[in-house]
Amino acid sequence: MHSVTIYHIIAKENNVKLTKNYKVMNYNSIKNQEIKGKLVNREVVHLATPLIVELQQNEVYQDEILEAFYSYPDYDQAFEDFLYNLSEWEETDLIKEYEVTDPAQLNAEQVVIDKELEPEFLEPYEFWIVTNWFADRLREKNEIVAEFMGFNIWGRLTTGQAILLDDIINRIAEDIGILEGMENEW
Repeated sequence: MHSVTIYHIIAKENNVKLTKNYKVMNYNSIKNQEIKGKLVNREVVHLATPLIVELQQNEVYQDEILEAFYSYPDYDQAFEDFLYNLSEWEETDLIKEYEVTDPAQLNAEQVVIDKELEPEFLEPYEFWIVTNWFADRLREKNEIVAEFMGFNIWGRLTTGQAILLDDIINRIAEDIGILEGMENEW
């Protein structure tokens, strides 16, 4: 495994990130959990899983639901698997080919398409009605969001934990600068 990959895994497992100033950002400190909880309470409106599951049983909606929520290729995982299996020499060649200095700078989707890799499709575990603003933020992060029956519905790719603990919430909260010590701290 390459050192860059190890760094990303360690950071992800510990849910800690080094900021540009090399300060450690603890996304799950008590204060940041309170902030992210406010964000989720404001932007995630209602659970829609029972509705989507029920409608999937109806032939009238099956194709629409399949297209809306189950047609997103997982380029990131295919790219990660591809990088994991490269030798150091192959990784160096890839970096040169795409004229970058680090594999983290590569566009996962572009590499997967160029190398004709076959990504699997993302499968949401839960469905949530979200606000228009939040739907836009989720789309910017390549999350599954579809307008369905007049609602913005987010196909959440994880389950079993509070939404405020999802990595996507960390990324959005950081982007808008609302976490502890940031410019727009809540």
